[in-house]
Amino acid sequence: MAESEQFDLLYNQALRYLAYRPRAKKEIHDYLVKKIKRKQRKISEGEKLIKAVFKKLKEQNLVNDQAFAIWWCEQRVKFRPRSSRVLLLELRQKGVATDLAKRIISQVVDEKKSVEKLFRKKKNLWEKLPPQKRRQKAIRYFSSRGFSWPIVEQVIDSSFKKE
Repeated sequence: MAESEQFDLLYNQALRYLAYRPRAKKEIHDYLVKKIKRKQRKISEGEKLIKAVFKKLKEQNLVNDQAFAIWWCEQRVKFRPRSSRVLLLELRQKGVATDLAKRIISQVVDEKKSVEKLFRKKKNLWEKLPPQKRRQKAIRYFSSRGFSWPIVEQVIDSSFKKE
């Protein structure tokens, strides 16, 4: 197979991988390396192809760790809220630089609002429980999502005092 055909194949695979959701640079790189290994190509030859694919993807602004991190945080806040610590861990696992991840998380995430939103959503499940059991369940729920104790305590205490 000619090098231009290999490039086109790898580029199209990268586009299909990006079609589902935005990706971090490391995610795309790992995916392409896996595709190259599957085809039993030499990794040294594959790295040249990967660099060429990344060059073309960057020209089209399809690889941007900052945009990916913003998207990831916004999606987490909206659909599956997690604490800043957990988000930082997730972004680092995806290959986003720590300083970039911290900066974006500080701009996008408001933990107190996330806890309040989750509390309102889950409150109906806990209403029928005795006060002590309700408090324990709420604390366990928010702790499992990585939220810090002072924020959780503040939201739970203010919400239960209203009742």
